Amino acid sequence: MPTPGPTADSSALPDPQTVGERRLYRRLMLSIGGTQFGISVVYGAVPGVLLALQIDNLAGEDKVGILSLLTLAGAVAALIAQPAAGWLSDRTRTRAGGRTPYILGGSVLAAPVLWAMGWTQSLTTLAILYVTSEFILSAAQGPLAAVLPDRVPPERRGRFSAALGLGIMIGSVSGTVLASLISPDLRLAYLIVGCFPIALACTRLLIDPDPANTSAPCPSRGIGAAWLISPRRHPGFWWVLGSRMLVYTGFFMIQGATASTSWTTTSAWPTAPSTCCPSSPAWRRCASASPPSQQASPPTAPAAARSSSAPPRRPWPVAC
Repeated sequence: MPTPGPTADSSALPDPQTVGERRLYRRLMLSIGGTQFGISVVYGAVPGVLLALQIDNLAGEDKVGILSLLTLAGAVAALIAQPAAGWLSDRTRTRAGGRTPYILGGSVLAAPVLWAMGWTQSLTTLAILYVTSEFILSAAQGPLAAVLPDRVPPERRGRFSAALGLGIMIGSVSGTVLASLISPDLRLAYLIVGCFPIALACTRLLIDPDPANTSAPCPSRGIGAAWLISPRRHPGFWWVLGSRMLVYTGFFMIQGATASTSWTTTSAWPTAPSTCCPSSPAWRRCASASPPSQQASPPTAPAAARSSSAPPRRPWPVAC
């Protein structure tokens, strides 16, 4: 008596282990990209919009130079914080993993610093708070990038790198747009922006937390030896380092030039004409170019009480 064959090809059914791995990697990708998005919102909102507005109000004529100095100081702080935090996280052993304390701790510590920036009225205090925020957030971003080689196999790292890059791009653009919309109230703007890293870093613990590494051995190399990477043996590392350096250099050059151009445009309004002839074409051009708050009515005749010994004022912009 023949036995009935299978109704479906068992080889066509998905492997339960493969399906579980895909779900795990999707959650990991979402947690890494989401946390990077929260940090990048701050990078897009603060240096490009909120900090520039505050310096414009506090610095006066030296605003372009002061913004450049603060941006440089923040970049130096980030340059120190990222490798230092990455080196420390390699040697940290906790039940939440070695990266989580720095990612979550940096996001939590950066929030009150950002909130305080919205209340300060001192340029010196603003500079200290901004550099501190850059240092703390960079200390969180370095270990976040290290999660990729820790938990992702080499054949999947391309997709995860794309998720990190996508989080940076979308977060930066979203931060710039958000800050532009709520910039009239700087205190509210800093309050909202400072909540993004905390919210998304905490969400990462719920979506896909790092495993415990209490039994993992500690590496013996020092922080200096970690940077002694041979270009011959590892050329890919230096190609990535050089390409990212050029990309970020171009990005911040464009960002700084845009801020400087916008400042020059808004601060170059001519003063309201007050001593030139109202029938002059130059007076009509200047009056129409002035902002509505500075537009003036045609000037009246000089006051009779003006001293005859006073030197005559030069008409602006041309003499009648």
